[in-house]
Amino acid sequence: MSYSIKYDLVQPCNYCGVPCLGTYLFWYVYQDQHITLETDQGSLDLLCDEIIAQTSKSDNYSPLPDFIREMYYCHGWQDKTDGGILDIDDFLLAIDIMEQFKDTSFDPEHTRSLLTSLRDLTKESIETSSELWAMDC
Repeated sequence: MSYSIKYDLVQPCNYCGVPCLGTYLFWYVYQDQHITLETDQGSLDLLCDEIIAQTSKSDNYSPLPDFIREMYYCHGWQDKTDGGILDIDDFLLAIDIMEQFKDTSFDPEHTRSLLTSLRDLTKESIETSSELWAMDC
């Protein structure tokens, strides 16, 4: 099996110059090849933190997609050492919600590129009837 990072969206930390918080991998497998997106954790974490901060005003996290809740509470796909399979519909809903907050992120241009690439990777996994995976590295 081979690996291909199709979308490399890792941004180094402005302070230390490396992705010091780690990275997230998203991938699907097609014809014995991992088609992968890699991003720094900070870019996605800050976006989800903003969503949680807005949602926490009502203390009701249940309307949020599982992807965002699992990311925030570090369970589900987020705490599996080999990654976890994402529910496609839930993940697309999470991307839709994240897009509402893209302009409040630290780097809106990078965030737009990240969300577009996540959506593209998800569509590719649907088109190839492949499961979409995520992992905290």
